[in-house]
Amino acid sequence: GLSTTVSGVISDCGAGGTACNTPGATGGALVIHGNQLTLTGANTYTGGTSVDGGSLTLGDAATRGSIVGDVTVASGALYLVNTDLSGVGTIGNAGITYFRNGTNADDIALNNSGYIVFQDTSSAGDSAIANSNYLSFTGNATAGNAAITNNPGGTVDFSASSGPNGDHRLSAGSIAGAGDFILGANTLTVGANNNSTTVDGVISGTGGSLIKTSSGTLTLS
Repeated sequence: GLSTTVSGVISDCGAGGTACNTPGATGGALVIHGNQLTLTGANTYTGGTSVDGGSLTLGDAATRGSIVGDVTVASGALYLVNTDLSGVGTIGNAGITYFRNGTNADDIALNNSGYIVFQDTSSAGDSAIANSNYLSFTGNATAGNAAITNNPGGTVDFSASSGPNGDHRLSAGSIAGAGDFILGANTLTVGANNNSTTVDGVISGTGGSLIKTSSGTLTLS
């Protein structure tokens, strides 16, 4: 498909335009269907973003890209290369989403039925993650203070990350659910968000360890 880059700003209204002042008007939406689009500007359109085939890349090595509103990845790929997600509410992923470089998930809601991969020095931040398929952390990525609910059939894999400091220590705000958690040889510290949670699934990892901190109760059943 066609591959293009937009370094300007995509907005609901052009300079001096009247669309934003039209009664009952709603914000514009961006839909990617079969092509490859890279956005490196601070985009302000408010109708949401959908990827249905093809790919959307936000930011590049030199420039931080951003969007606002909710994001849906029905198929295809979302590459958060160097991305400000502070204006995003929800990412619903049924395709594949990559968090790269130092991209932080902030406090967004991540609903995953596909594949989500945190790479490089990225972090899940303070997000709330509902995982029903595959969620992984690689490179020096970590789950930060995220609340992770791993649903039946889901896998959360920490084994390929050596942690932010390269010492095989990672964190998550809390873990819960009936899916599997794979630590590898890492130490995972949980509890900083003070949530009380239950893990019904299996936590595995040769040489791995689990540390519970702060208030709230973690029940392994």
